[in-house]
Amino acid sequence: MHAAALTYEIVNVEVSPISNIPPDLNALILECLAKDSNERIQSAAEVRRKLGVIAGEARSHTKLSAPHTAAQVERSAQESRGFLLVEKKWSAIFIIGLLALSFAALAVIHFTAPEELDLSKYQYTPIATDPEQEVQPAWSPDGKSIAYAKKVEGVFQIFIKNLDSPLPSRITNQAQNASQPFWSPDGNLIYFISKRCLYSIGLAGGEAKRILSSAEAATISPDGKTIAYWNNQRDSSTVYIASVNDTVGRRYYPAPFERPVGFTPNFIAFSPDGKRIGLSTWEPAGKGRVFWILPWPDGKNAKPVKMFEGINFSYPPSFSWMPDSRHILLSNDIVLMIGDGETGTVRQLTSAIEERFMSPNISPNGERIVVTVQRENYNIIQLPLDGSRPKLIMASSRDERSMSYTSAGNKAIYISNRSGDNEIWLRMNGVDVRPIITKKDFPNYTGQEIRAATISPDGNRVAFLHSSKECGSRIYVTSTEGGKPTRVLSGDYWEDNCSWSWDGKHLAANILEKESEKLVIAKVGAQERPFFLSRSDSIRGWVNWSPDNKWIACGIGKNIVLISSDGKTRRIIASPEVADADQYFLVWSRDGGTIFVAGSAGRGARLHAVDVKTGRSKKIAEYEDDIMFSTPSTFTLFGCLAPDGKSIVTTAVDYKSDIWILEGLPQK
Repeated sequence: MHAAALTYEIVNVEVSPISNIPPDLNALILECLAKDSNERIQSAAEVRRKLGVIAGEARSHTKLSAPHTAAQVERSAQESRGFLLVEKKWSAIFIIGLLALSFAALAVIHFTAPEELDLSKYQYTPIATDPEQEVQPAWSPDGKSIAYAKKVEGVFQIFIKNLDSPLPSRITNQAQNASQPFWSPDGNLIYFISKRCLYSIGLAGGEAKRILSSAEAATISPDGKTIAYWNNQRDSSTVYIASVNDTVGRRYYPAPFERPVGFTPNFIAFSPDGKRIGLSTWEPAGKGRVFWILPWPDGKNAKPVKMFEGINFSYPPSFSWMPDSRHILLSNDIVLMIGDGETGTVRQLTSAIEERFMSPNISPNGERIVVTVQRENYNIIQLPLDGSRPKLIMASSRDERSMSYTSAGNKAIYISNRSGDNEIWLRMNGVDVRPIITKKDFPNYTGQEIRAATISPDGNRVAFLHSSKECGSRIYVTSTEGGKPTRVLSGDYWEDNCSWSWDGKHLAANILEKESEKLVIAKVGAQERPFFLSRSDSIRGWVNWSPDNKWIACGIGKNIVLISSDGKTRRIIASPEVADADQYFLVWSRDGGTIFVAGSAGRGARLHAVDVKTGRSKKIAEYEDDIMFSTPSTFTLFGCLAPDGKSIVTTAVDYKSDIWILEGLPQK
């Protein structure tokens, strides 16, 4: 069950009695799990007292009288044996009961029931519903206008919509995406992020002013004097503090949330009273999602605190502070919740639906929420190498992605969520055969996801990425005939983007070890320490092995880097103009003489061919704005050569996102 679905059931679905246990114990468990806090048991001491009463009553029912006759003696012996069985049964019952009560206590501590969750009282009003994507809304300080990002000719620009006006006004003209808008406290400026820099611009538009570099997310204090931002440096990422007049910031201190670069998204915001900073980010090595509350001002006496650890977020949640500077509006992309920044409890506001609720922002008076409502659908497409239009291979109302072919082309695998969860499906000669990996293969993990998959050239095995809250991201291998998946490596790594050698004996992979990204080669089936080729300096684009097994190609920064399979030689080829793409991938030609590079950035998607010997590139095709290569997981976009060698197969996404206002919220 998905985390959101589980959360919904905890909050909304009444618990059924447990069979084969005494009624009194059942009643106690149900009392602990009562939705109404007034009907719920109030303390652990009361639980302990009631358990003692139930246990005493059980034993009193099994006491035996002294035997007199031979028949009575025999019957007494049988009853004594029965008494032992009863005692064992009651031991088991108490273990079950205590476990159930423990879960009940966790439910009470971490997720309180929404006492006034009545969806019929909610009112949804669309305010931006153009065909282009509209995202990341932010209320003005006076609550009369909303700033948001809208895609224009393939590039996100910042718009302002006055709620009394029928039409929005565009205020930016950036060459690169402008995103994450927020207002200055006096309402005279809009701040936004573009190409990892923070800019400001007046409400009438004009030329934007660059404020800070290396900023992926930012916030301004209520007094307008301080900017806190998430800074991506070469070796590590953390929160920085700067004056509005500074061009260089300093690290927030103390910073237990520092982590290596490469994991997004991150969200940061000052509380309305200016005394705290909320930070939603990843744990070190990307092994979990964490929400921090950072005292402001910082210093040696400041003590950052983790919050909402009982909630399993798939990604760092986007959020907005409530006006009381205590409660926080949270989104896990499926439902909206309100978290208490002091107790850590969370209250659900909306039910799970097909659409995703993203980037919620609470109005200054706390009565309305503006939110991005997004729908997305992933399909498998074919890019002809003659530059003609892409063709759909697989498209439905569900997601299909990451198709991978064998060298012979008779077998293929792909990822589908047709059953509700991501599964790896096997195809034979273009016909679906069966799923070979499902969630049943990983029964003991939470928040799990299959992020990418690739079939071996001979078609006998599949390598895939499996991520979970417990273990982060790891590479597994399974047979195409079925069977238990086996982990390829044995270390405590964050593992990503793997590629089969053409003899099917090794995998090249990108891993994170000791806060540093590295490119490695692992022998499949050995579970031994991998051979480290080099530090990878943050790989972008899929790791891809050449057909002659001599080179491993990957995107690093703005270059294509070829690393020899023995790690001794490193060659750099300047990447074509997809270097700034949000996601791009590399595919070798069958003869190994060409690397095809495809990516989506700015004004549409592009496909290039790079000559391996000369390093020269030529554009094969530039597609219209409606083509966007993407997958649900960042940096796991995958492409492969089609069986005929004349086209590339990859994944494209169809996005539709609007901005709505939600009213009728339950009041505290």
